[in-house]
Formats: sequence, structure tokens, C-alpha cells
Amino acid sequence: LSLHDALPIYFYDLNAKLNFDIDSKNKIFLSAYVGMDVNKLSDLLTANWGNITATARWNHLFSGKLFSNLTLIHSKYNYLLRQMVSVPHEDWNSQINVSGLKYDFSFFNSPASTLRFGLQSMYQYILPAEITTNGKEISLVVSAKRNLEHALYLQQELKVGDKLNINWGLRGTLFQNIG
Repeated sequence: LSLHDALPIYFYDLNAKLNFDIDSKNKIFLSAYVGMDVNKLSDLLTANWGNITATARWNHLFSGKLFSNLTLIHSKYNYLLRQMVSVPHEDWNSQINVSGLKYDFSFFNSPASTLRFGLQSMYQYILPAEITTNGKEISLVVSAKRNLEHALYLQQELKVGDKLNINWGLRGTLFQNIG
């Protein structure tokens, strides 16, 4: 008897985080998440989905006014739909993978002015559908999509008096479909 047969609907979430103080100007943060939802809706239909994420971030203090965060990110989301109505049964698998790098800076010019700027680059892999029968032969694959997304940004927060804050910014994005 498998766990899936004993508990037709269950889920779990696991989180982990580690922080390292390298010295007074450098810190490393590592975090991870794993989650899964399993729903055996009947003997004829199952729907499962889950997510895995991991992040590594380096925080560096250049001075009392300037610091940065360099972040490496990875995420994988997938789901499975299984129908047992017809013979042979069919599985529909799909997934989205995202990996990226971000480099953010914060400059505290004065108590009334903060400037934030940075860049990021993300790789995305999207598999809309892979349909198999009896877990063996592939009957249909919807083509995977791959793309890159790059961005630069600049943002300023200004405090003008006790009751007025101004927040303005610019963002440029480049999207590349690579297959």
C-alpha cells in the first residue's frame, strides 16, 4: 500500500534558510523551498502539482550609504494530471523552470532620498504539455518555449515634507525568444 493509496489528498511544504556573517561587510543568505500537493480526486482522476525554489544572496556593504545584493535564483514548478477513464490511461505533465541573476544596489543619499538601481537576467523554460499513455509512449508533446529576459532599473524615493513622498523610476526590459 503506497502513501498515495492510503492518503488520496495530501500536501507538504518544507523550508530551509541559512545565514552566514562572513565579516562586518559581507553576508550570505541561502534559502530553499519544496512543496507538493497530491489530489487523487477519484479512481479515475489525479491532479498533482509542486514547486521547488532555491536562492543564494550575497549582501555587501560598501559604505554606510551604499550596499548591494547579488542574488542567484532557481525555481521549478510542475504539475501532472492523470485520467484513468480510457484505456490506455493518459498523463499530462507540464513544467516551468526559471533561473536568474539579480544585482541590486541601494544608495541612501540622505534621510529624505534613497536611490535604488540594478539589473537582472532570467532564463525561462516552459513545457506546456507532454502527454503520455501508460507512462511509456509519447503521444503528444507541445513544444517547449525558452526565453531570456533582461532588465535595468533606476528608482528614487524622495520625502518632501512630513506628508508627501515621491517615488519615481525607470525600467528597461529586453525579452528574447530563443526557441
